[in-house]
Amino acid sequence: MSAVAEFRFRDAVRLGTRGRHFAVDVAGGLGGLLVDLRDVPLRLPDRIERRRELLAGWQEALWAGHE
Repeated sequence: MSAVAEFRFRDAVRLGTRGRHFAVDVAGGLGGLLVDLRDVPLRLPDRIERRRELLAGWQEALWAGHE
């Protein structure tokens, strides 16, 4: 399933470019769409094993009971 998500901010932000209004093509599923708008960059480990562990932990936290 795909859609266009529109974001409007009071102050200018940087999402690739600087602005206050953005329209972004998004894809979601049965669980919907998760948008993280914290003002910190997402840092993932360089080592693939550690990165997989971290992403699996996030998925587990978001999808309680997911197998």
